[in-house]
Amino acid sequence: MQALNQRLTEYNQIGLQLAELERQQSVNEQSYLAYRKKAEELRISDELNAQKISGVRVISEARPPVEPSSPRRLLILGIAVLVGLFLGIGYSAISEYFDDTFRGADDVKRILGTELMLTVPKFESRER
Repeated sequence: MQALNQRLTEYNQIGLQLAELERQQSVNEQSYLAYRKKAEELRISDELNAQKISGVRVISEARPPVEPSSPRRLLILGIAVLVGLFLGIGYSAISEYFDDTFRGADDVKRILGTELMLTVPKFESRER
């Protein structure tokens, strides 16, 4: 029983040491961040002095936007669909307008105004 109490006391002391080390780590991290911020301010100040710029004051820190301003995917997709639709309709209209093939005997009679003397019948092919 005495050995268990001694081990429990050791564990409590180790736990206290761990808590102290974690607190010290947190303090060190905060100090590092403060020193880093001051170093950046000093670097900016030195750069402004080197370029002889005065009267500059930082109002607030720059923050990245929550949503990107571009690319707007839905807008791009909508425009692409509309452009594709117009191009498809335009291509089919132009290809039909410039198509000068005769599709049958009625086309020859209507366009040329003459009767056909002969047509070649279309045979169904048999595959064996």
